[in-house]
Amino acid sequence: MPHLPDVVLWSIPAFVLLTVLEIVSYRFHPDEDERGYGAKDTATSLTMGLGSLLFDAGWKIPILAVYSFLYE
Repeated sequence: MPHLPDVVLWSIPAFVLLTVLEIVSYRFHPDEDERGYGAKDTATSLTMGLGSLLFDAGWKIPILAVYSFLYE
């Protein structure tokens, strides 16, 4: 199986860039029908993304430790 890049890790800079673009866009062209930019929504999304990264790393470290112990 080929080694594929971590999609979540590559998407974080794009997510941050697009969020900043949305903030700037709303400042220059506000929409009267919408509330605008929701900081709570972004905080939730970022927290879930970071939690996903930590969860992925969280199970890999013990597996590597057990494998190293058994190898020795």
